[in-house]
Amino acid sequence: MAPTLRSASIIGAFAVAYALSVVLGRATRLGGGELSLVWPAAAVAIVWLLAACGYGRRACLFNVAILAAVTFGTNLATGAPLPLSAWFVVVNVVLAVVSAAILTYHRDQIVLRDPADFARLVVAVSAGTVCAAVLATAYMVVAMRQPPWETFALFAVRNGATALLGVAVWLRLRDVTWKRPQISPAALLEALLVGAVVVVVFAWAFWLHSGVPLAFLTLLPAVWVALRYSTTVSTVFLLVAGIWIIVTTLLGRGVSVVPDLQTRALLAQAMVGSLTVVVLTLSLYRDSRVRLVSKLQVARDQADRDSELFGAVLDSIHDSVLLIDPAGEVVLQNARASDSGIVDNVVSAARGEKAPNAVLSPDREGPRDVVVAGEQPRVVELATAPLVHQSMFEVIAYRDVTEERLTARALREARDLFAGVLHAASEQAIIGTDPDGCITVFNNGAQRLLGWTEAEMLGDTPMAFHDHDEVRARATELGVPAGFDVFVHNVTPQQAEVREWTYVRRDGSHVTVSLAVSQITNADGSCGGYIGVATDVTQQKAAKQALAESEERFRLAFDTAPMGMFMFELAPHGDGRITRCNQAMADFVGRSQAAVLDIAVTDLADVPCTSGAAGLRPLLAMHVGQQYDAETAFRRADGTTVWGSISASIIASGGAGPYGMCLVEDITGRKRVEAELQHLAMHDQLTGLANRSLLMDRVEHALAAAEQPGASRGGLIFLDLDRFKAVNDTWGHGEGDNVLRTMAERILASIRPGDTAARLGGDEFAVLCPAVSSVAELDSVAKRLQDTLRRPVGVADHATYDQLSVSAGAVMSQPGCTAQSLLQRADMLMYQAKKSGRDRVSLGDPSQEAALVRAVQLTRDLEPALRLGQLALEFQPIVNLRRGEWVAAEALLRWLHPAWGLLGPDEFLDLAENSCQMPAIGRYVLNEACGQAVRWGGTMAAAAVHVNVSLRELADSNFRVGIIEALRTTGLAPHRLVLEITESHAGKIAQSAKDDLEALRRIGVRIAIDDFGTGFSGLSRIVALPLDILKIDKQFIDGLCDDARCEAITRAVLGLGASLGLEVIAEGIERPDQFDALVELGCELGQGFLFGDMVAACDEFPAPDTNCTT
Repeated sequence: MAPTLRSASIIGAFAVAYALSVVLGRATRLGGGELSLVWPAAAVAIVWLLAACGYGRRACLFNVAILAAVTFGTNLATGAPLPLSAWFVVVNVVLAVVSAAILTYHRDQIVLRDPADFARLVVAVSAGTVCAAVLATAYMVVAMRQPPWETFALFAVRNGATALLGVAVWLRLRDVTWKRPQISPAALLEALLVGAVVVVVFAWAFWLHSGVPLAFLTLLPAVWVALRYSTTVSTVFLLVAGIWIIVTTLLGRGVSVVPDLQTRALLAQAMVGSLTVVVLTLSLYRDSRVRLVSKLQVARDQADRDSELFGAVLDSIHDSVLLIDPAGEVVLQNARASDSGIVDNVVSAARGEKAPNAVLSPDREGPRDVVVAGEQPRVVELATAPLVHQSMFEVIAYRDVTEERLTARALREARDLFAGVLHAASEQAIIGTDPDGCITVFNNGAQRLLGWTEAEMLGDTPMAFHDHDEVRARATELGVPAGFDVFVHNVTPQQAEVREWTYVRRDGSHVTVSLAVSQITNADGSCGGYIGVATDVTQQKAAKQALAESEERFRLAFDTAPMGMFMFELAPHGDGRITRCNQAMADFVGRSQAAVLDIAVTDLADVPCTSGAAGLRPLLAMHVGQQYDAETAFRRADGTTVWGSISASIIASGGAGPYGMCLVEDITGRKRVEAELQHLAMHDQLTGLANRSLLMDRVEHALAAAEQPGASRGGLIFLDLDRFKAVNDTWGHGEGDNVLRTMAERILASIRPGDTAARLGGDEFAVLCPAVSSVAELDSVAKRLQDTLRRPVGVADHATYDQLSVSAGAVMSQPGCTAQSLLQRADMLMYQAKKSGRDRVSLGDPSQEAALVRAVQLTRDLEPALRLGQLALEFQPIVNLRRGEWVAAEALLRWLHPAWGLLGPDEFLDLAENSCQMPAIGRYVLNEACGQAVRWGGTMAAAAVHVNVSLRELADSNFRVGIIEALRTTGLAPHRLVLEITESHAGKIAQSAKDDLEALRRIGVRIAIDDFGTGFSGLSRIVALPLDILKIDKQFIDGLCDDARCEAITRAVLGLGASLGLEVIAEGIERPDQFDALVELGCELGQGFLFGDMVAACDEFPAPDTNCTT
């Protein structure tokens, strides 16, 4: 009765629901016509039949009939014509029956849990809808003259979308396997945000906006919901979204509102259907993936449990078990095999019994003894067999029976060897007695140990050599008479007694032995006597006592040591746990000893990375014999940091394995002193500002950072206090120091975060601005400093000094500049500011900056220029003015720069002389000029070559050796080499260099003074230097015909040369009137462009221009 009532109640409920859904569908007609926007009755009909199918075929047919009747009656009741009502009974029933039949085909349970379920639902609904649409379209075309395709599309899309969404919602919400998810606060916040986005998008698309093109925007939040939440949430979302789309369309709002009603209905239902397909496909795929991952994890957990169970079973087997592959590699082994230590030898022995890669024959699968090779050959009982399902793999089971086989052999040979063993055992005293205690066996070991012979002791009792007091004490303890029973009281046929006793030798001395007493049992089970085996343990006891005393001393030393000490486990076998520490170590880290033992080694030094802190983690990777020394920081329990010098080593223990020992010396005080010394080394003691060393280091870092792409340039401000000397002169240096400290405080208060203030000495300061966007920003910082520092400052006796001002030079870094060059530029600009009237900030000018940049670039390019062959020589001939012949040539260096073209010596030689490349350049010029002079022919075959020598070359201790080596290597005669020295350098030549020049003159090399008359060196320099030639500077030759002073100086130099016996060469002759004047003054030699252009390196010189003097 109960099932019948329940079936009737279900039929009634579905009939009411279906009627209401028809009424609802009819209520959504657009424009008052017969066109319904939504038809929920299609979904209710399918769900009705799906529910009825669970009660059998007859119940299903009965429900179909009820469905047809309700359809007919509802259509008539809602105003549909009779023919239409009758025909649409067929349409609605066909839709429901076809859809339900496909959904229940070969399926007992209709659910919506994965994409396959949804695909079946789409196919079922699509098939039912298409069949129903064909029938509906036929009627509408014939009876109402409706267009066929539009009618079919409208009916199919409307009924299909409504049915698909409705059935999907019913299937999902009735799924009893769904569980309510646990929502975290973060997930709840995300849901609220997503919900807000969905509401905004759907409100905008279907209420505030009209027009189809942007309707796709609603897919974006829908896809997010599908991918982030379960199918249940997605179906609820689709239900709400579908209702919203239908309601807004009915109200004439949203993207679906177009003039044509059919198109409007089609768009609305297509939107609902598209959302349903997309969202349910994605959400079901997501749910399927979640379930698949869950199943995979369950499978993995089960596999791990099975593996652990299999391993436990294997490890519980008493025999060793191996699994090997066809190549003989061990694939699996149990714990007993791992502990045996002979796995490889067993595998080799097993495979040696058969040909490689052959399968074991059945007759070789039984247990058999195999001798396993190794350091000590072992006998193992071996059994092999192939795996049942994988015959290429073999199982080997074995156990070591060496001892068993040896025991068996020993038993067989016992009778023959017993006597020999007794007498050969000289290290053990073996004494046998009868059951009454009379000695029957007294071996050689007993004779050696006690001093009596066998003949003397046979028939006597062991009491003869035992300590009587010890025997009486043992007898009292056992409650037996003092006699032989004391030794055998606890001995049984199954158990021997091992105990220490004191033997008394024949000479009266005592010896401690470990005595093992066993009972000899006759075949009938009676006692046949006793065997006592005694081993001298006197030395062992002494060693044990010594070890105990040593351990006690170590314990005392460890516990009372003034420095920290702790022992620890090694990481490969443990977690680095501290196993023991002394009180000094506990005090060092501010903890109790028990608290230290609760932490790992690395936790002792669990502090942020500190400069110079090595840490304790390397201790866990040490091995026996390795020593590790380092300094590291430790964190005390109160949070403070202390420093320790650690020395650790690994100690090999015979029992529990190696362990670590670490000694820690407290160096916190030393580290503090080092830090203070480091601060003193890098800071000015008077003001506390950075000193020059620290400033230069930070300038270099700033320059390096400025070289990075997109980085700002660095700026440097050089400050000097104007009229500071008056403070020292008036109030003394003490007050001057106070003023300097005040200035330092003002500078620190005025600079930007990240800037560095430094005192360079005296009243000079500098400020480094590592990131400056422009010169104007740097000028702003400098002006701020200037305004701050010029304020009046208090001095002694409450006086005020208001005459201080600041002169400053501020520069910006350029690519390629160095810290020293940047400081020099700033210093130069500061002095420029002082010369301009003080209390100024000098920023330099662009041309000056460009020149400095060019100089820096050229200096940097000098080294590769020499290596890449960019330097070359040209020669300017020296002419005999009277004969018009070339008598010598001066070698002049040229640089073919890849960026700036051909550079003359005046453009780069000054830079070269201040660089470390000058000696190398000088050697190149000397060797190249001498080699070229040797190759000259014609009139220049015997001509001299003039080579300029810099002051740095003269200061080189190998200068003379280099000249001689160049002459020897090239083969140039010494008298053909002339070394030219600029007059401005003459006063700076050291005595050692003068000695070198004199030595070179003695071998024939000549010395010339270049640019004579411009260096203000005085005539004494000419006398002090070993000279042969004077060269009149070009500026005097230029004014020779126009300036009487130049003529007088030229005449004087010529006269001086004639008086001292020196040759005189006029430089820079460029006009015929200069030539004529020099000839008239009696000048013999000259050079200049009047006689032709510079000559490149060649073997033959062209003839001089003889027309230049006419």
